[in-house]
Amino acid sequence: HASHPDAVRGFDTQALRKHFLVPTLFEADETVMTYSHVDRFVVGGDVNAARHWDTVYGGRTHAEFFATLGRCGFYDCHWAQHGREVQSFWGRQAKEAYQCDHIFTDPITGTGLVRDCTIIDNPEVRTLSDHGPLRLDLAIDLDLVVRSAN
Repeated sequence: HASHPDAVRGFDTQALRKHFLVPTLFEADETVMTYSHVDRFVVGGDVNAARHWDTVYGGRTHAEFFATLGRCGFYDCHWAQHGREVQSFWGRQAKEAYQCDHIFTDPITGTGLVRDCTIIDNPEVRTLSDHGPLRLDLAIDLDLVVRSAN
């Protein structure tokens, strides 16, 4: 069911989740397709995939995963900003520095609105989780957002 742009402007967080959240977007050993009438997206989390994995263990499984995402219009914000992965997983089983956490956007958002994408890594974060959160800084004109919502 499509959501009319005028209706979406008034959605609160619960309504946005009800209409747009895709909880099964990343499933192990599956390709999940979701059709949307909305061109823009931001999606992220622990995808248990890192480009460095192929370097350490050989093969092209993870490289193919990221290449496929790119062909499907997923813009890898951290990779595009920094041209390299940075460790985001430091669980005791990690034998190497892997970035398993990623934020993806559509290409228009990625190339036009992403100012920075950073993995937060400090002693406090490392005591809270074995994954580092990512911070995405978008250049959004809040005045324009407020005007279009009214």
